Amino acid sequence: MDKMKTKLVRYMDAGFPILYLNTFEEEKAEDVIRSVIGGKGIIEWSIRGFRDFKEDMQEIDWTLPDTRECIINCVSKKTAV
Repeated sequence: MDKMKTKLVRYMDAGFPILYLNTFEEEKAEDVIRSVIGGKGIIEWSIRGFRDFKEDMQEIDWTLPDTRECIINCVSKKTAV
């Protein structure tokens, strides 16, 4: 896990806008993400739905198009203000 945390922090610090984590252990992956995000805004979409870690918002069973709409209409408005 420490190796994954280190890589994740490096990618985030490098400014990668999209990171793809392929895992069967989503809860462990979410714990790792929470442990390294600091004050950064992290948005996640998985088979379980949409999650905004910074706003602590979760929408179950959202499709990828639903998530895209929220990113365009909800998240971008928050960051623009």
